Amino acid sequence: MHLTTQELDAARAKYRGEIIPADALSVMDAETEALRASGIERRALKPGAVAPDFMLPDAQGRGARLQSLLRQGPVVLVFYRGSWCPYCNLHLRGFQRALASLARACCEMVFPCRVPTVKAKL
Repeated sequence: MHLTTQELDAARAKYRGEIIPADALSVMDAETEALRASGIERRALKPGAVAPDFMLPDAQGRGARLQSLLRQGPVVLVFYRGSWCPYCNLHLRGFQRALASLARACCEMVFPCRVPTVKAKL
């Protein structure tokens, strides 16, 4: 199992077992199940699928279009909710550990975030 997956599993267990109150977990679990029942997972893009074009603000607030980024090479798109999210930070650290291999693959990494937008070019 990948180190980041192990870290995420450990954090999830800690938050579910020690930090998040039982009534909040009940709501979260019900909403997660409602999402699963909606079929959203079946409609999600699978690894290697072609994503539709979209535009997001870059680190300077200018529009960055997916198709323009793809003309420069592969793109790794990671949704980052913010520094307040412990899971997002663990996920981000996993990408930091993989920077060298991603740079060798000439990937551009894009991290859309509500505030602030983070973009790292390798």
